[in-house]
Amino acid sequence: MTDFTGNADAYTGTFSCWFRRDSAGTTDTFIGSEGNTVRIRIQAANTLNFSFIGPAAETFQFTSTGTYLSSPLWRWIGASWNLNAIAGAKVIHIYDDAGVIAGSKTDASAAFMVDYTRTSHAVASAVPVGSTFNGCLSELFFAPGQFIDLSVLANREKFIIAGKPVSLGADGSTPLGSTPLVYLKNPAPTAGVNSGSGGDFTIMGSPAVASNGPSDRSLIQQYLDRMTTPPSAPVQTAITNFLNGLWTDGVYQKLDAAWLMNLHTEQASRLNIINSNHTLTNVGAAPTWVSGVGGAGGFTAAGAQLSTGFGVSTHGRNMVQDSAHLSLRSWTSAGSTISDVGIGLIFLNPRTTGDQIVGRCFGAANDTEANTDGAGLFALDRSDPATFKFYKTGLPQTVENEVSVSTTATELYVLGVNAGSVSTRRQSFVSFGGSLGDAGHAALNTRLLAFEAAIGAT
Repeated sequence: MTDFTGNADAYTGTFSCWFRRDSAGTTDTFIGSEGNTVRIRIQAANTLNFSFIGPAAETFQFTSTGTYLSSPLWRWIGASWNLNAIAGAKVIHIYDDAGVIAGSKTDASAAFMVDYTRTSHAVASAVPVGSTFNGCLSELFFAPGQFIDLSVLANREKFIIAGKPVSLGADGSTPLGSTPLVYLKNPAPTAGVNSGSGGDFTIMGSPAVASNGPSDRSLIQQYLDRMTTPPSAPVQTAITNFLNGLWTDGVYQKLDAAWLMNLHTEQASRLNIINSNHTLTNVGAAPTWVSGVGGAGGFTAAGAQLSTGFGVSTHGRNMVQDSAHLSLRSWTSAGSTISDVGIGLIFLNPRTTGDQIVGRCFGAANDTEANTDGAGLFALDRSDPATFKFYKTGLPQTVENEVSVSTTATELYVLGVNAGSVSTRRQSFVSFGGSLGDAGHAALNTRLLAFEAAIGAT
């Protein structure tokens, strides 16, 4: 757009925005102005950067120490600044949803007003067009010339409370008592309609509506919130890194249900990572559970199985007849006559007593592959109507020529495939979903091994 209506150079400013970053390693811009006099962005090094230039080429920058990687997590950033101070004494208060943001300032200029009054400004892009934001933005608030001290919790709570957005008012005037120049709150295709006072933006390209929003809370945080006892900080970091990594690899988006079964408590180990449905429940007597934090963990059967409540034809979103995977992390090398996860039309046994992987993926018959070690991450995956593959520790095995015939509404089990057959393997991870392909299974294996190492699972 051209210059904002009512714009003026000023010492101060306030910024707030929710964002979800879909890829890392490139420059993603929140706010850009002609001549780069205002740049609020995540840099290619994944660090957050605020940069301001004055009319006489004075400069001020803040760069975060920490990084912001691609993630399904909606994050919040809020900042306020006052540059009416000598070199080294200018003020910027900058926070995210986790707290204060550590970083370094470049502040060698005398006091100066930011050169806000430029011929062109952009949201989600630099000026001219470039370094566009690869992801989703929501509730973007930009107020040149207005200041609120965000080091005060009560002031931050005008934008965020308990990890969720706060209503800023129809025109964004609630936090500061007056309307900001920019307040963008609408989804595509009306995302350029500015509820602030500075005038509307012209949409470039074809932005899409985000699959969810910050009010939904992040997918990872929702999972953590369902845990009655929160994990320790190191375990929470390990969980977050695991799931963020799967998102980066394109695996998370293909999952319908998954369980990390060797967490800090049994309650947490029964939760479906993806949503609040399909918590694992006992079939008959309770299986044995041991924490995997700092040692051997997961579930082993004691005359019982776990019910997922997940039927493919009923609950499968990604998992359909000709695009499906099922994976299992087994810690038991020995062969078994009992299959370990699934139901008749789709199931998996990592090692039989005859030293074979055996399974079925919506075909008319079972298929096998030679195998002499039942420990590791095993999977089967179908990506077309005519064939499927077994996977062991992320590596594809021989292609199985087995035509798919149908899915099933009958629920899939963990620690067995029906109420009459109970596995004796120690299991710590299971997932159901769409086809992951060779790269996806390799990535899942790598991420799961890194998670296990981080929590000390053996």
